[in-house]
Amino acid sequence: MALFDSIEEFKKHNSSITMSLSLSAVQSFIDDAVNKHISRSIGQELLNELLEAKATGIDSKSNMRPLLDLTQKACAHLAIARYVPFGSVLLSDSGAHVHSGNNQLPASDQKLAALRKQALDDGYIALEDLVAFLEKHLNEFKSYAESEAHKVNRSLFINSSVDFNASTSTKINAQLFASIRTEIGRIEQDSIEPILGADLISLLRSKIASNNSFSTIETKLVKHIQRALAPLTLASLIPYGMINISTNGLWDCSSGEGKPDIGRSQHAMLMLNTRGEGELETLRSFLNTNRASFSSYKAKETTGIAKINSATSAVYLM
Repeated sequence: MALFDSIEEFKKHNSSITMSLSLSAVQSFIDDAVNKHISRSIGQELLNELLEAKATGIDSKSNMRPLLDLTQKACAHLAIARYVPFGSVLLSDSGAHVHSGNNQLPASDQKLAALRKQALDDGYIALEDLVAFLEKHLNEFKSYAESEAHKVNRSLFINSSVDFNASTSTKINAQLFASIRTEIGRIEQDSIEPILGADLISLLRSKIASNNSFSTIETKLVKHIQRALAPLTLASLIPYGMINISTNGLWDCSSGEGKPDIGRSQHAMLMLNTRGEGELETLRSFLNTNRASFSSYKAKETTGIAKINSATSAVYLM
């Protein structure tokens, strides 16, 4: 059982691929994409069910059909991203060589980097679309609903780049979101949980995990949480985003986009922290005002910035 049975299936998701590319040439990269991304996103059990259904034939009316298309799309783009650095290189006993001849020359490093970046962007967007589809049809995919993948995918108050970007003016892509999920979780633990308390946090998380509808007041509460989380997460990442840590030491980042501007980075971090702390105060104020709707919540004292930013104040701090 295979996710792709022919190069035509693979090419369907990226029409720039020529028919001279054989499936065997990219198979190891497909396998890597499946093992490192697809199975972790949808769960190995559902993946096995999908491959078995593909092998035996999928009813055109079944949601297995769009699931297969979304899975193949994500896998194809991620496999291309992994293939690009090796595609024009020949490895032999004589060393590494590049293809040349027949009026074809290897693409420049700049073009290869651009292609790989686009493939990664498209792949991670497709992964988010794949997970969103499963969450929308959760009742139809029992193995996914009971999987660890589903628990991880719904473990935060912000679970996609779409939700993240709706909460801040500083936009990120799906690949970056996937890499900062751990930091979002840390900010939730350090900044959100102490305000809401264990019982209210548990109630909201259970509804997020099961895709149960929020009440109107709960929806407003989650929006306040998200608007605090997004800027605080970005602010916490700025110092680390400026450096690379490896076995060779600690270095300034420089990947073709120039070294980071320390002054601008500090200013951005200050602005994001200020915005995030302001949103935390707005969250406390919202909960205090609506505490009758949240029986487990214990009122918290707000600080000066929340009072300054109130509707009756003539001063507003960003």
